[in-house]
Amino acid sequence: RDQRRRRRRRHRPIVPSFVRSVRSCRGKKRAMEMPRGVPSIVAMEAMERFAYYGFRAVLTLYLRDWLGLSSSLAISAFEWTSSLAYASPLLGGWLADGVLGKYSTILWLGAVYCAGLWVLVVAAWRRSLGLSVVALVLAGVGTGGIKPCVSSFGADQFPSTTKGDDDPARRRYFALFYAAINVGSVASFIVTPLARAQLGYAAAFALPATLLSVSLLSFYAARNLYSSRKHRREKHSAA
Repeated sequence: RDQRRRRRRRHRPIVPSFVRSVRSCRGKKRAMEMPRGVPSIVAMEAMERFAYYGFRAVLTLYLRDWLGLSSSLAISAFEWTSSLAYASPLLGGWLADGVLGKYSTILWLGAVYCAGLWVLVVAAWRRSLGLSVVALVLAGVGTGGIKPCVSSFGADQFPSTTKGDDDPARRRYFALFYAAINVGSVASFIVTPLARAQLGYAAAFALPATLLSVSLLSFYAARNLYSSRKHRREKHSAA
C-alpha cells in the first residue's frame, strides 16, 4: 500500500502542472492581445510618416530646380516648414485635450494635412510658388497637429490596469508603433526620389498624398472599433 501511495504521489502532479502551464500560456497570449482598433492606428502612422518624409525628401530640389529659388532660400524654406511642423503640436494638443478630443483632432487636422499635400501636387503641376507656400503651410500645421494625438490615442484603446508601463500588450503596441514610423520613413526616402526621377515632381508628391488619403480613410473606417471617440472634459475640483 505504501508503495502504491508513493507512486500516486509521484504521478499525481503531472497533469495539474501541465494544465497550469497551458493556462499560463493562454493567459500570456491574452495579455499580449491588442484591441481591434490598434492595427489601423499603427498602419496609419506608417503611411503618415511615409507621406511626411516622402514629400520632404525632394522638397529642397523642388524649390530650387523646379521653382527657381536660390539654394539658400530653398534651404531656408525647408527649415521653416520643419519649424512649423514642430510648433503646431501645441495647437494639436490644445484641440485634443480641451476642445475636440484626440479622434476628432486627428480627423480634422489630418484632412488639413491631406489637403496641403494635394495642393502641393497641383502646385508642382502648375509650377506655382504661391500654391506651394499655401500647401506647405497646410501640411506643416496638419502633420504637427496630429503628432501628439496618434500614439496616445492608440494607447487609450487599452483598458486601464494597475500594470502601467509593465503591461505587455501596451509595450508591444509602442514597439510596433515606432517600428511603423521607421519603416514608413525609410521607404519614403527610397521610393519618392525614384518617382521624381522617373515621373517628375507632381507624381512624386502625389504618391505621399495618396498614401495619406488612404491612411485617413482606413482610420475613419475603423471608427467603430475604437473604445473612445467622444471627447470627455475632465472636471478638476478646486482644492
